[in-house]
Amino acid sequence: NAVFAVTSQLPPEAQRLEIAARPRSAAAPQVVTILIDGRTLTTFAAPPYRTLWQIDRGEHTVQAIGSDAAGKHIESTVLHFRVE
Repeated sequence: NAVFAVTSQLPPEAQRLEIAARPRSAAAPQVVTILIDGRTLTTFAAPPYRTLWQIDRGEHTVQAIGSDAAGKHIESTVLHFRVE
């Protein structure tokens, strides 16, 4: 439920958020996909699982989904945030 703000003091392309996923166990997932508002932002085949997202005003969600070496599906909690 974080709130971020767009500023007129920076160009729009410089206003980005780092989105990152961290595995809960020592075994790193084989594939991790980062979703913003239910749409794929990016997919990773190896750590680090982080990227930059160009901020956009409005209510948003972010989630990481992936699979481990055995093919087990893994999902993070859906996080909500707002950009004003």
